[in-house]
Parts: sequence; C-alpha cells; structure tokens
Amino acid sequence: MSVYLLGTIYFLEIMLFIGMILCFIRLIKSTLIADKVVALDLISTIIVGVIALEAITTNQVVFLKIAAVIALLSFLGNIAFAKFIGTGGR
Repeated sequence: MSVYLLGTIYFLEIMLFIGMILCFIRLIKSTLIADKVVALDLISTIIVGVIALEAITTNQVVFLKIAAVIALLSFLGNIAFAKFIGTGGR
C-alpha cells in the first residue's frame, strides 16, 4: 500500500473521530429527542466509515460485512425512533 494512501486514510480517521466527538457533544447538550436521534444516526454512520477505512487498510472483506450489518441496524433503529416520535411517545 502506498504511503500517500496510508496518509490519506490516517487523516480521514482523525477527521471522523473529531466528527464523532462533536456528535457526542451534540448528543449530550441537546434537549430535543429529534436532535439526539440525528446525532446517534451520524455516530453510527461515522462508525461504518471507520470500519470501511479499516477494511481498506487491512484488506479484510469481513469488515465490510460488519459495516453493512451495522448500517442496517442503524437504519432499523432510525425507523423505530421515527415511529416513536410520530406517535408522540406512546
């Protein structure tokens, strides 16, 4: 693997972790449940991105399968939250 690709991957991982920290701050400081749902969704998307970068770095396809499962579970969780918010919390 080239040095430029590894440098780019490390830079992207740092940027994703900074984004995750900002999402955690938004999750903690927010009072609205919709903001918390959006922050959790973004955190799960960032996790999928980090796993995909790790799959590229290690040349392991199994990481991509794990990322796909996490993305599907995140999608189902978002649907459940949307239904919860739509019914007014009942």
